[in-house]
Amino acid sequence: MFYPGGFNFEFGFTCSQVLIKENNKFDIFLSIGLPLCSHVAVSRARRKKGELTKIAIADYGDPYSFSEIIQPPWFHRWLEKRVLRQFEYILTPTEKGVDSFFVFQRS
Repeated sequence: MFYPGGFNFEFGFTCSQVLIKENNKFDIFLSIGLPLCSHVAVSRARRKKGELTKIAIADYGDPYSFSEIIQPPWFHRWLEKRVLRQFEYILTPTEKGVDSFFVFQRS
């Protein structure tokens, strides 16, 4: 199954509704971002429908909320943490990125 993403944040909420209605249970679900809204869709669907998949993997470059260039609003760190907690694994292309994600470890 493939759901195309977009840069519109609303996509995450629309796509999550489609995933919630999905009758199949998947072994592995791979969410590829950026944009963050693709991860929002999977995260939200897993919170609403826990049996969506056994394992969820987020392909993610680095935590957007820690960007010193863009300086996103304070609530982005909260949002990223909430979203990424629904994934068993986070893929990152750089070794430096691995350290960044320890902030989002499950408690």
